[in-house]
Amino acid sequence: QWIDALSAQALTMLAERLPELSLVVGSRPPEEGSGTAATEFCQSVALQKLSLGALNQARTAEVIGHLCGLASVPDELSQLIQRRSDGNPFYIQQLTLELRESGHIEIVGGRCNLRKDIAERVANALPGTLRGVITSRVDRLGDDEQLVLKVASVFGRVFSEAGLSAIYPIAQQGKRIVEVLLGLLGSNLLTRETADGESGYAFAYALVQEAVYELLPMAQRKRQHGRIADW
Repeated sequence: QWIDALSAQALTMLAERLPELSLVVGSRPPEEGSGTAATEFCQSVALQKLSLGALNQARTAEVIGHLCGLASVPDELSQLIQRRSDGNPFYIQQLTLELRESGHIEIVGGRCNLRKDIAERVANALPGTLRGVITSRVDRLGDDEQLVLKVASVFGRVFSEAGLSAIYPIAQQGKRIVEVLLGLLGSNLLTRETADGESGYAFAYALVQEAVYELLPMAQRKRQHGRIADW
């Protein structure tokens, strides 16, 4: 995301007061009108810039191989995904998982088998946006998994098991909630995280949480926010 003026000012102050401190900052290049502080920070002579471009086909194949446990990835697959994702690493990940979960990629004995219509699937049948791909993956989950994710999304990106159980719309489901959460850890949708000083969970990316949250009707959002306030 883009760096805001307040963050740029804080980082500039830290760099000036603690010159021995090494700061690593990730940001998009500032847009016009983003503020003098952000622009000056990004143009600072003391800043060493590392520009991260799109992944090429070879790097895309490495990401696919890591996700699917493959030593070798078919050129057709890496080319299709690289072109569709424009080399965006997160998009590559989500496209790969979507194709695998939909049965268009099959892993057998460490080898990758592709359905004959995979090119058509990638070109025409997949959602046209990254958010759409995430939503498609969530829609393919079971009812319990979808409900857990939707309720958890009301907390934001990070949430605790206790909080989720407290506002869950179905009573006495604590054991089942734990089972679902543990299962979702292998989906690349959730990760382990610390919440309120306790071991908890987090959506793997902010965009995942946002996409899931938008699946909730407005009335349910208000109801769940009310439960959090009362908790």
